[in-house]
Amino acid sequence: MAAANSWYNLLLARFALGLAVGAKSSTTPVYAAECAPTAIRGALTMMWQMWTAFGIMLGFVVSVAFQNVRYDATNPQTPYWNWRLMLGSTSIPPFFVCMMVYLVPESPRWYMTKNNYRKAYDSLIRFRSCHLMAARDLYYIHKSLVLEDKMRAGKNLWKEFFAVPRNRRAAQSSFFVMFMQQVLNHAQLCI
Repeated sequence: MAAANSWYNLLLARFALGLAVGAKSSTTPVYAAECAPTAIRGALTMMWQMWTAFGIMLGFVVSVAFQNVRYDATNPQTPYWNWRLMLGSTSIPPFFVCMMVYLVPESPRWYMTKNNYRKAYDSLIRFRSCHLMAARDLYYIHKSLVLEDKMRAGKNLWKEFFAVPRNRRAAQSSFFVMFMQQVLNHAQLCI
């Protein structure tokens, strides 16, 4: 976004950012729910929203910090640095988060759906305080996967996603909310 040279480049960058935020918003809570111990699962599942709000607050702080940065008005080739610094500096914290993703183990449930129980157990050991808790949770996850397979048998989940009115309305509402959130963020940048 900081390198945009026209409004449609900025809009395209905001659209790509919206896709990334949508992916984060749908995967982070699921990962936290799959990996967190039961006692703190709810808090960790919603922790992503708190840190998202904190990041938005930091964005506003950075915007205030760069609001008085001026460019050379005598040279029209000089870019408008204040908004470029505002938008470019917001990529620094996500860069570090992206680097830390490589330190986080895969989801134990994902390993188990691939029939790799040993790696699922090793992953759970990194999340639990003892091996016995990891073994217990491995068993619980296995049983929940067996029950899910039984419930899913003979059903077309994609068809139910769009054909069942309740599911369709929920999906449309969430798509609309995410889309409008990005449109309003873009409108704030333009003001």
